[in-house]
Amino acid sequence: HRKADTQKNRKRQTKMTKGDGSKSQICKGCNKEFPSKNALFRHLRESAETCLSNPEDYARFIQYVVNSEQNMEKIAVLYGYIPSRDYLQRDVDEKTEWSGVSGGEDAASMVVEAIRSVAWKGATSPPPSSSVSSKDTKINRSYGHKSKGTDIVAQDAHTGAITEVLTCRAPPLLLSNIEKDADKSQRDELRAKNKKVEQTWVDEVNAQLQLDTKGEGGRGVVKVFGRVTISNKRFNAELDVTHRRVEYLIPADFLFLPSSSASNEQIKLERQKFFDSLVSFQPGSNPFLDRIAYEQLKNNEENGNIDIALVAPTKPSPEALTYLYKIKKLMKKFTTQIVEVDATDESAMMEKRFHDEKRKKQRGKPPRKRKTEDEKMKKDDSKEQDGTNNEKGNDRMETKRPRKEGDEESLRQRKDDNNITNNALKKKEKPKKIKTHVLKRKRFHNFTSTVMAHEFLAYRRLDRFFHRATVRFDENDAADKEEELPEESNNAFHSERPFLALTLTGDLFLNGQARRVIALFLAICRGCIDEDILDCVFDEEYTNLVPIVPLPSFGMYAEGSTYMSWEGKIKAILSPRKADLYDRGFNDEDTIRSVEHFQHDVFREVASAWCREGEDNVTGRLVSEQKWTEEVLQPWAVKAKEQLQDYRKWKEAKRLVSDSNTETEMVAETLAPSLESVDTSVPHLFQKVLKYLREADSSGLWPTTTPKRQLVMVSTKEEDATGTQNDNNCSDTIVSPKINTSLSAAHMRAKSNKEIRSSAYAFVEGQGGASGSFSIGAMPKKQSEQPKGNTLFPELMKAAFELEIALCPEREPSSTIAVNRNAQFRPHTDSGAGAG
Repeated sequence: HRKADTQKNRKRQTKMTKGDGSKSQICKGCNKEFPSKNALFRHLRESAETCLSNPEDYARFIQYVVNSEQNMEKIAVLYGYIPSRDYLQRDVDEKTEWSGVSGGEDAASMVVEAIRSVAWKGATSPPPSSSVSSKDTKINRSYGHKSKGTDIVAQDAHTGAITEVLTCRAPPLLLSNIEKDADKSQRDELRAKNKKVEQTWVDEVNAQLQLDTKGEGGRGVVKVFGRVTISNKRFNAELDVTHRRVEYLIPADFLFLPSSSASNEQIKLERQKFFDSLVSFQPGSNPFLDRIAYEQLKNNEENGNIDIALVAPTKPSPEALTYLYKIKKLMKKFTTQIVEVDATDESAMMEKRFHDEKRKKQRGKPPRKRKTEDEKMKKDDSKEQDGTNNEKGNDRMETKRPRKEGDEESLRQRKDDNNITNNALKKKEKPKKIKTHVLKRKRFHNFTSTVMAHEFLAYRRLDRFFHRATVRFDENDAADKEEELPEESNNAFHSERPFLALTLTGDLFLNGQARRVIALFLAICRGCIDEDILDCVFDEEYTNLVPIVPLPSFGMYAEGSTYMSWEGKIKAILSPRKADLYDRGFNDEDTIRSVEHFQHDVFREVASAWCREGEDNVTGRLVSEQKWTEEVLQPWAVKAKEQLQDYRKWKEAKRLVSDSNTETEMVAETLAPSLESVDTSVPHLFQKVLKYLREADSSGLWPTTTPKRQLVMVSTKEEDATGTQNDNNCSDTIVSPKINTSLSAAHMRAKSNKEIRSSAYAFVEGQGGASGSFSIGAMPKKQSEQPKGNTLFPELMKAAFELEIALCPEREPSSTIAVNRNAQFRPHTDSGAGAG
């Protein structure tokens, strides 16, 4: 029916613009003749407003021709958004609902709806809902998570964005076609005309967005900067991001530490002195280049070429430079670094191969083809043939010159001398050491509340962590007039208080990761925790969790994203920056200027949120910063110090165990309690279970461990270990090859599920018995495979459930029970399939 309606509408349009029944098509507006309908429609796209002077005819042309489903094109839209003040100035919970823009998903939906509203401009009625396909409503955006299918990487709730890219389907704009054979002046004229059409579209969409937010800044702001047509349908704004940049704007109060013996008045003076030492600079500015430009302008002024007021760029004091350099070194410790890989380490080489394959896949390069045996043989044959020809040529040359007696002997002697010299040189040459490098990622499981260390999403890349800007605000930067800040907030806002923009650049950010990274950075800067806490939270071998507290969400926003690998494919610039490589994209001056102005609005709104509670009149300290530091950061630091001490003990014990001169028993005595402190009385049921456990241990029937189960276990495996598994149904030998100890290598092994199950007798901890984990009981689902431990150890299964009933008589019994020996587990969440 939709196809029939479209054809009917086209016939109506053709009748409206057709001539007197001839095959050629005539435009009734300008009386030009065209060979086909397509040629006529191309003409009308460029001159529809002139030729179709009747508003009803023009509306029909837009509705049934330009905006038809088959003409819909894929576009990338650059836009930014600020959440409403109900969300921004309150660190509310995700489930709390207020009026206005709530976050990224809400802003993206508003942009798409505004685009659709502008598309039907002048139409008598919008198209029927049946003509809108699911493709037209699908949204992919830079900081979305729908394509990945998990909330773990979702954007932090109620945060804004300076720029973000979304892709959707929309009707095309009526742009002029630029011919290749046109001269430069014509091209420039047509580009200016097309740019005007695009800018008109941007203004209309922004006007619609203002209507959606009712024009009130307090309800949030959504602003579109431009659009570009995407010719490649495979482009995905969410999955094809090369780098994401998130930013956090903090008041300088977080970095100020007053003297312990100073009075309140002295603290206020010291605080203001510290603020004055931080030089303001805008994002993207280069102090070195700014000073060179200033010197050039100064010379021109002295020569009388210009007459303007010059302001010399301020240079930080030596003390401030030293402080900023220390901060920079600390930031670098959070980032991933390129390290040298030992070629003999199989785990490291597996990670290296994995990263290389992933990079080739992202770049779209096919794997390097290896030469076949036939190609190698052909190459060897050609070499031999060349050598034969050379020998024949030498023989022909030698026949021309008759050899004297003794020539052959001297020639043989020279060859022997050369062979001896070459052999001596080969012996002196040292074997070349193969150097391989890899970008060593870090595990950010302690920087989010939803991911454990063994999960692959925790293995993230953080490329840069840097200080992008220091901004200040004056009375001209106040909030919207509709909602003036309270007097105490205005004092905090206009007291020349600097705000620092700290930027993180990475491939993908976990939910809450950026806010926790900045929080830990501030904790170290303030001296709340020692710097070696970084070793603790990033150590994948340390099984204890050390969760980091997050900063408030209102200080965070997305700064932008890049699509370096895709810009060359679609011949367009997809991030707002100055670039002359392509004519299309978001690299024009008007777009960049609009983004800079909107960036200032984001800074102002975030700073206003920090200043909403004002400052302490006695010490000049920001109240919101003081509350978070005293109520959140300092209590966390007390507990974190205890966890750090445990980590230091664990690390020292690990070092002692690895030392061959230290006995393991001596280390165990320092860590474990003495046997005298253990009660020797054992209840009957415990004795019964312990008896069957020992029998299972010595039976040699301990089951194997699945790769996914082994992923959450911490075990030291032996190389080239073998074990035998006996079952009622089968009897086979399981061989464990050289084991990879890296957690990422173990995850790749479990993900592919191609490796042999780990033998229960392949672990160092299991010397003298089995090691690993298995289950006994009944899996609740009928389609689930029942545990093999039931048939291997029936007495143990019965005794274990009797013990559970005795321990918890009022609780419903479990369906399954896990039996472990010499198994240390990483913190993890079970699937719950066994209902244990």
